[in-house]
Amino acid sequence: MNLEQQVCSLELAKRLKELGIKQESLFCHQPIKNEKPRVWPRNFNLNEFAHPSIDERIAAFTLIELLEILPNRITININEPFNSFILKIEKSFHVEQYDIDKGIFDKKDMYIANYHCDSTAIVGHDAWMRRCLTDNKWDHNAANSCAKMLIYLLENRLIKNETNIS
Repeated sequence: MNLEQQVCSLELAKRLKELGIKQESLFCHQPIKNEKPRVWPRNFNLNEFAHPSIDERIAAFTLIELLEILPNRITININEPFNSFILKIEKSFHVEQYDIDKGIFDKKDMYIANYHCDSTAIVGHDAWMRRCLTDNKWDHNAANSCAKMLIYLLENRLIKNETNIS
């Protein structure tokens, strides 16, 4: 697995920065002369490689770093007692190509992040009262699915984590 698959994408990282998430990560996205941005260790000296007009690095958050920022529980002020939600991340798969005549069944792993109601009396995968706070945020990269969830929570003002906001 390459480094780009272990961190959130540049697009999502830029949005997290715009939303005020502190740029504290082990890795960063950094544009390099005549190349597309790449992921580098935060403490790597890029002075001789860096694009002269861009001196700012963008944090490339790992899955673990995003899990540290995401709250484990969200409680909202409506629908009590069904107003408490816990973070749930699942690994599933997405069918990329399917052709029964040719016997082609190509699937790719995907990761799903959501907050599930933990105060519903009927629980389990098939519970008819299963409730989620949002729609599923999924991606083939686990860090991206969590970054998408964090962006959604911040944009919709469902959280404001003072320790991670600039």
